[in-house]
Amino acid sequence: MIVTVTAISINNRVLFLVEPLSTLKFDIHSAASSAPAPSPSMTQADSNSTAEFGTDAHFQAFRAPDEKEHILIPVVLHPTLNEPYIIWSDITNCFPETRRIQFRNVYVPLLRDTRLYRVKPHGIKYHPGIVLDIIYGKKSSSVNNSKKNRAGTTQEPAANVENHAAGAKPDQDWSNSAKAKKEENFSDCIEGGSGARIQVMVVDDERYENGKDNDEGDHAEEKSEARAEEQEEDSAVGTDAMPHESTVQPTQQSTEHSTEQPAKHTAEHTAKQPAEQPTQPPTQLSIQPPTKQVALTSVSNLSSALDTEEAKAKEQSLQVQEMSVAHIHRKLPFSIEDVVRYRVKDILKARYSWSQHCGHSRFFCFLPRVMPTPTGEVAAPGIQSNTDFEFFDLCDCADVPDSIGDCKPHWIGKKINDSFYPVSAEDLSQDQVRGLLPLVGDYVMGVLEMLKYGVYVDRIPQDVAYRISSAIEYLESKGVRSCERFVAELSSSDPAVAVTESTLDQLPPIAALDEKALIELKDRLERYYNEDEYSDLYPFRTSEGDVRRMCESHWKSMWSDKELELTLEEFHDNPMSIESRYEPLFGIWSMRVKSLQRALEYFELAKKVAWMPVFTIWLDWDLTERDEEQLAGAVDLLSAAVFHVLARRREVTREDIRLGFGCGYSLLIGSALENPNIETFSLSTQEPNTEYDYHGYGEGFDTLQMYEPRSQDRIAMVERGVKGARMKAMLMASDMDLALETVPGLVGGYDCFSELRIGLIATHPDHITIKVAVADTEEDTTITRGDLVSFFEKRQWRDEISIVSSLQFERNVFLAGYLTVATFQVVLLKGGPAIRSLIMLNKHLKSLTLESLAPLYNPSQAYETCKQPLFDHPTIELFRITCPNEGPRPSTFAWRNPNDPDKMRVDIFCCRADDVEAMFQRYAPLIDRLEVEWLSSTDALALEKMARRKKRPLSPKYISIKDVHLMEPVVRTILQDVIAKGAMENVVIQGSIIPQAALLRNGGKEDASKLAVRLEANVKIWAQFLGAIRCKVTELTVQDGPKKQFLKEMELQIPMLPDMPRLKKLHLSCAAAELNLFKMPWLRLLLLYKGPRPQEVDPSVRDPFRTHALNVFAQRSQLSDLRVIIDLRLREVTMSSEDWKQLLPMVEFSQMVKFEVHQKNVLPKETLLQIADFVPMDSTVLKSFVVIDGKGTDDDTSAALEVKFGPPKLDGVERAFINLNWFII
Repeated sequence: MIVTVTAISINNRVLFLVEPLSTLKFDIHSAASSAPAPSPSMTQADSNSTAEFGTDAHFQAFRAPDEKEHILIPVVLHPTLNEPYIIWSDITNCFPETRRIQFRNVYVPLLRDTRLYRVKPHGIKYHPGIVLDIIYGKKSSSVNNSKKNRAGTTQEPAANVENHAAGAKPDQDWSNSAKAKKEENFSDCIEGGSGARIQVMVVDDERYENGKDNDEGDHAEEKSEARAEEQEEDSAVGTDAMPHESTVQPTQQSTEHSTEQPAKHTAEHTAKQPAEQPTQPPTQLSIQPPTKQVALTSVSNLSSALDTEEAKAKEQSLQVQEMSVAHIHRKLPFSIEDVVRYRVKDILKARYSWSQHCGHSRFFCFLPRVMPTPTGEVAAPGIQSNTDFEFFDLCDCADVPDSIGDCKPHWIGKKINDSFYPVSAEDLSQDQVRGLLPLVGDYVMGVLEMLKYGVYVDRIPQDVAYRISSAIEYLESKGVRSCERFVAELSSSDPAVAVTESTLDQLPPIAALDEKALIELKDRLERYYNEDEYSDLYPFRTSEGDVRRMCESHWKSMWSDKELELTLEEFHDNPMSIESRYEPLFGIWSMRVKSLQRALEYFELAKKVAWMPVFTIWLDWDLTERDEEQLAGAVDLLSAAVFHVLARRREVTREDIRLGFGCGYSLLIGSALENPNIETFSLSTQEPNTEYDYHGYGEGFDTLQMYEPRSQDRIAMVERGVKGARMKAMLMASDMDLALETVPGLVGGYDCFSELRIGLIATHPDHITIKVAVADTEEDTTITRGDLVSFFEKRQWRDEISIVSSLQFERNVFLAGYLTVATFQVVLLKGGPAIRSLIMLNKHLKSLTLESLAPLYNPSQAYETCKQPLFDHPTIELFRITCPNEGPRPSTFAWRNPNDPDKMRVDIFCCRADDVEAMFQRYAPLIDRLEVEWLSSTDALALEKMARRKKRPLSPKYISIKDVHLMEPVVRTILQDVIAKGAMENVVIQGSIIPQAALLRNGGKEDASKLAVRLEANVKIWAQFLGAIRCKVTELTVQDGPKKQFLKEMELQIPMLPDMPRLKKLHLSCAAAELNLFKMPWLRLLLLYKGPRPQEVDPSVRDPFRTHALNVFAQRSQLSDLRVIIDLRLREVTMSSEDWKQLLPMVEFSQMVKFEVHQKNVLPKETLLQIADFVPMDSTVLKSFVVIDGKGTDDDTSAALEVKFGPPKLDGVERAFINLNWFII
């Protein structure tokens, strides 16, 4: 029987009037004009089956898998929307196991209002003339309803779980969900027989409890319904996406859910679940003669039934809460919102600490500066080649632990100039945006689609929607994949295919940005917060340690005590704390206090405002031991991202001496080490009566994020990076050996550190650093006093223990035997015995570097002093001696594998004043690498002698000569002879003819004529030296003069073919203003000879130069060791279009690894496009291809290049860096 329900309110009590539909006049065509009239067309089955209801009745046809005929359900007029619809409870009564309604592969949703909330009474829109499909699915165990049939059998009242009973995640707030379910229709009870009595219970908790119908109740109902809907959609998608009611995950880049506990709950729940009662198949709907029996039910009569149903719903909710999401799989086709929700789930899981984030919100995007065209006007051109973008942040206020209310990330722009919104950073050009796409393209696309479809975020203002759609289209044109495009492509390939869980594998979730990507993003945005580019987003540190950026309204809503902010602002109104800085926009509260009581008040207040990231306190009085104990207790209770302490110098206490802390304050330092809620801690000493700049922001965010005190006398620094993570600590001690024993005991062992550095107060550069490697087994923290060797032995020497010191070896701390890497400043002539003791006592030493304090010494003598201990040492891999010289790089002599004569090799880098004669004589056959910046004639003669001897001669694999024109003639002759006759694998010639030409031994100045003469002499030396060894050179790096003196001098050399056949690296700098660089036949012939193969040269060109080149190619084909140039760099050159036309065909780009040209003149568009044709996009060896003129490309050139290369490749594969005048591919 079809009925209508009318609700009547009398004295705040709601009565329900239930009458048969046949007693009322129902004409769907007489509805309000706002309601669309349904089409009169119906299927033949519809018209035949409904004749008895009259012409004004309309029915929706449904097709079910277990029904032979179409089932017709009457259409009624919605009381709120005034539209024809089918009541959802009618559908579920006829088809109890309904999961969804669809037409072919199109999902039919429930009716929604303009805000996209589902409208009560629930139902679906009337679709005349079509047959809708009923899709069944296995009921979730959370639904306790028994199946109903259409034969008129009596049924028990049960909670009518609406639409999708897909289950829920363990961390949902089911108190809200239960309320939402309670507000829905619980059940319709149909009794058989002539007197069918229908009892309808539609209850609104809020209205009955408050006794009135207010807007606040409606709003709460809509929010509860929206949350319930999002939870259903989340679980239906089958992802771990985080709903806004879930508890916050720990601070990590990504969060993994534990599966053991949900599995246990699921097993228990399955054991308790009763077997589902069998049901008979539904029969044809029986229509009884209409009766006029009316049931009036008051609210007082419904209260007991309502309590019963509420208890049932709550019990079912708790049962569902115990189920794991992993056991629930949705087979429905997904909507575009589902796909977006699935793809951005990792973005919502991402958490960033204060040290990880880079000053902007977790949700950010960039939008073009375009606006929608008013109706009636010509359409706007959209994004053009000169359209700029703006960087925007969203308020990240959702899912904050212990927060009051329900918030979603939202748009925070404010209109200015009736056009655009203020930006949170600088404007971005399209070139900048293109450069950011490989880094954050997918991430920004995810945020844009969250905004467009309202997934996890509040919907955007209407005037911003156009800009977001334009930004999505722009990113799509650059190769960034969108969910909308994915769904469209899937439908276009096969219209019958719907988006399901299996097809989502083709669209992987967007990865959250890691710390490295955030740092690179910060560098590219170039944001400076001491200017007016800082967004109005307040940093808020949650109880889990991650930092959110919020708008001022939501930031203040997180305060449990609204009076705290006023207390913070007025805290400086006290003689004991007159200097302060409270800036919530920057997340810092600094204070200079002059008494213990005021300091304790500061700490007490800091505990209450734990969401403030940075605290700095200056303890500006002479602390007693008792004062420190009380302050240490306050530090134990503090939670902060950064906590800086400044204090006056003071005498050490007994506790300081026991721990080896000669600077004092061991109690404060120990509290900071033990407190995992402090991510960064520093303690510095500051002299009294000095000033401190509380308002200096520094330059850039790196300085800003720490707000480090200006004092340089730091005695402690502890960095965790993330709350509860392992520490990187730096501590100053008076006894390093003692501190290494005592400090780990303060925190529970070495495994609590990632790196521990103990410095010595007497000389700040001296320190021991331990890079701690954590083992799988539990750490044994027992340390015997004075026996660190046994302790590290228990740790199986897995840690790297290095020392850098300038002290004498007599100190026992350096001879303790636990070092693995050591660097000492020594006087080699006096330190022989101490060096030998050091090597013998430290049995696990791998590397020893001795920095000689005296510039004149014999390195071979130092090695011979330690030769036997090194040979007997079981683990030594490197023994190195360095010495300062006139250049930026110290002279270096290294012995690799000194404990194995068969593997030992020697590397030498010698400069002026080095005595290397003995090195050549003693280690000639072992020298593997020889780098010469200067060589005396005596050393050169020893080199020549060792190279000529027949038995075990000097024959290095690598030799490098720098600034050959500065050496004596005899030295140059010996070097070129050794190179020409040797079998070196790599011969490197490098230097500059310009700066050294103006240097005099007496430090005076030369006039222009003398300078020109010296410069000419220099280039002659270069040319002659290269001419003698041209067949051996593999790398050539030259800085030429402004008049191309080097290139011109090379023209005068006797031609030799083939020329430099082994050359593979050519770097040429030529600060010349002249054009036609390749008019120089030597350079042109060299590149042509090293270029493409002969068949690629056009033989029809009757050019004497090319004819000569063909002869070169004929000789080239007979060479077995011919190498092409794989590294070509031209800097400070002036290149004409003609130069480029000659250069490009002469380069073998298929084998090029690095190609760079930095020219001084402007690069024309046509020339740049010609260069673009030679970019080897498919090369597997290319690392960089750079051509720039310092000016950049204009919009037309950028557009032409984009047409040629298309969008940037964002598939995650590491590709070459290609920069065509700052058009980066």
